[in-house]
Amino acid sequence: GGTVRLFERVVKHVKQNGCMGSRQRAQARQVLAEIAIDIEVSRLMTYRIAWMRDSGRFPKYEVYVHKLFQAELDQKLAGLSTEIFGLLGQLDLGASSAPLRGIMAMSLRTSLIQILPGSHEILRTAIAQKELHLPE
Repeated sequence: GGTVRLFERVVKHVKQNGCMGSRQRAQARQVLAEIAIDIEVSRLMTYRIAWMRDSGRFPKYEVYVHKLFQAELDQKLAGLSTEIFGLLGQLDLGASSAPLRGIMAMSLRTSLIQILPGSHEILRTAIAQKELHLPE
């Protein structure tokens, strides 16, 4: 939900206002296309996990992969948004000059919070042990 909404707002902003410099525009286009693909992959992963649960299977590996993938997707989107909006993107909700009405500050905090419950290394270790059966 939140990732898709922020992505759509960033795309709308880029369409309406553009980015500074032709090099930055080209890079933004490439990263936005990557993020669009990643959002679709994340949606398909969600459907697969739901299907597995409905089938009576416990998708332990898939849940780890999805959590890691989604966290990295959110970080990628937050990073691109920060590049596009600059320092103004860090302004809180309600700040008069905050782009996208300050939703960026919320997104940046969310991407940091997602790391806390299980860091990327912990998730990768769990994937290696549970799915690939690699020793500790």
